[in-house]
Amino acid sequence: MNDTLLVIVPILFLLVILVLQIFLLRRKVSVDHGSFQQNFESIEKSYERAERVVRDEITVNREEITNAARQSREELGNTLKGVGDTLTLTIGEMSKSQSKGLVAFGERLDKLAQGTEQKLHEALETIEKAQTRSRAIWALHGLKPQRPRVFYG
Repeated sequence: MNDTLLVIVPILFLLVILVLQIFLLRRKVSVDHGSFQQNFESIEKSYERAERVVRDEITVNREEITNAARQSREELGNTLKGVGDTLTLTIGEMSKSQSKGLVAFGERLDKLAQGTEQKLHEALETIEKAQTRSRAIWALHGLKPQRPRVFYG
């Protein structure tokens, strides 16, 4: 009996399920398309509003980015102008300083050249005096002055 019961119970369950399925399929279900339509329209309006808001935000962001870029370019231009002006002034000051240094160097070089020329002139006078004395001594002794021999190489 146990075996037959195990076969009969599932068959009964299947029959009940089958009857319920037939009953559900025969039943006329009225679907209210109006509420679906309203829901779709509401979703569509929300989508359009969201799309408009996104477009507006994109426009505002584009304008803000454009303004920020313009300000950055102006700041960079002003900074570069300031650097250029400072560089020009610095180079001008360096040029003046270098010019003064060159003038001072030229004056010292002139003084050095004059001092060297004067010492050279004094040395030549001393040599001429020594030669004159030497000739006088040679003449006193009755000797002829000889030219010094120069050896090359």
